[in-house]
Amino acid sequence: DADSVTIHSSGKLAGALNATTAEVNGHLEGRIRVRGLIDIRESGVVRGDVRYGALALAPGGDLAASVRNMPPELDGDF
Repeated sequence: DADSVTIHSSGKLAGALNATTAEVNGHLEGRIRVRGLIDIRESGVVRGDVRYGALALAPGGDLAASVRNMPPELDGDF
């Protein structure tokens, strides 16, 4: 578990991620749980199973995932 995760444009993370917030400029793939904001920037690519509190997708960002919004009061389901 992490408080805040930043994946830079040349970065790649594959596997499970549990975080409070995430900023994605590179590649993120796997089982992704972000209680707060997942911010997918213009160079960001996200694939997998994503649960989030809030989602921002910039023009050019790529999201190809099973997604589900999970309000903070339900984060026990994360």
